[in-house]
Amino acid sequence: MRRGDHRRTGRAPNASLSLSDTPQVRWETTVAEHDVGDIVATEYGVVTGTGADTSTVLFRRNPTKEHRVRAGGPRGSEPVIGDGVLYFGGSRLTAVNVVADRVEWSTSMAPMPGDKSETPVPVRGTPVVDANAVYAVGMLSREGVSLFRLDGSDGSLEWNRPLSDRHLDVDYEPVLRDDLLVAVVPDPGTDTLQAVAVDRTKGTERWRQSLPIPGGYDAISRESFTPVAAGEHVVFRSGETIHAVDLRTGTVEWEYRSDHGNVIGPVAADDECVYAATREGQVLALDRRTGEHDWVASIAGQCREPVAVGDEHVVAVGQRETGDAKGIHSPATVAAIEKATGSPRWTFEHEGTARAPVIGDGSVFVAFWTVRHGAWSTVAALG
Repeated sequence: MRRGDHRRTGRAPNASLSLSDTPQVRWETTVAEHDVGDIVATEYGVVTGTGADTSTVLFRRNPTKEHRVRAGGPRGSEPVIGDGVLYFGGSRLTAVNVVADRVEWSTSMAPMPGDKSETPVPVRGTPVVDANAVYAVGMLSREGVSLFRLDGSDGSLEWNRPLSDRHLDVDYEPVLRDDLLVAVVPDPGTDTLQAVAVDRTKGTERWRQSLPIPGGYDAISRESFTPVAAGEHVVFRSGETIHAVDLRTGTVEWEYRSDHGNVIGPVAADDECVYAATREGQVLALDRRTGEHDWVASIAGQCREPVAVGDEHVVAVGQRETGDAKGIHSPATVAAIEKATGSPRWTFEHEGTARAPVIGDGSVFVAFWTVRHGAWSTVAALG
């Protein structure tokens, strides 16, 4: 879903995927001697981060041409790319030109003049980019959480909009659709989620919707409330509930609680359906207008990662335990499911713990981590 979708529109870049009935490994390469981070499929190749340091690896379509760049501080969530520039969150927001292999700018995201805090603002979650600007959520140590707009050419700050005067130490990722940015932030003081729509140009607040968190904020996971756009709706999950709100008004259109197991997040979407996986190995397609089931499919093992959505297929990964107490030797299953019917197209097994799949450049990309012969991370391109 969101991996590689730098505007959080629900549309994957280069999402056309021609799959045979038997998946082929187009290439596979070792990334690092430690756990790999999220993958982003771009028009320039595959980008992934490593968990041990601030480096990010870029494969320019050909895995033998590997580039490593540094984010200038601890990474935050996945990087994004726009017009040949790769943007990293973390203690700083850094822009790297992947064509020229140079850092364009890096900023500590200091608050606007007159703000109470003088502490640099870390970026929490994946930035969003468009033709002229970069949008990111910063977590202020005392004042809470704000949404920032920066000039894409030099990183200068154009506006910030407070979202909440409280914060949790989690990632916050906005969705961009037309002239609106929508962010969802939890309020631990009231056990609610605040969905906030902000004008992308002016930074003014358009609407705010408060939703109760079933079970309180202790019940939500790290990525529970990452929103996606689905037609005229913004959709996100809190706990076991999926919410759909009207993009223009913030009105709650429907809510869904799964009858097929514990929903994991974040959800995925296109202009027809909302897609989610459950920990019990079910993949769900819901009508994005009503929240009613379109189809339910089963895959081998437990689902621990969100699904990826292409033009014709949904790709999910399942994990099966093999008796290892830590599960680090358990085999992973990658499953391609036809969007129109929910029918399985193919499955592929690989040793190790699978990360969230990504669709792009005509392939399915999946990262795997295993410690059987030492700690190693690999990235495989399937098609």
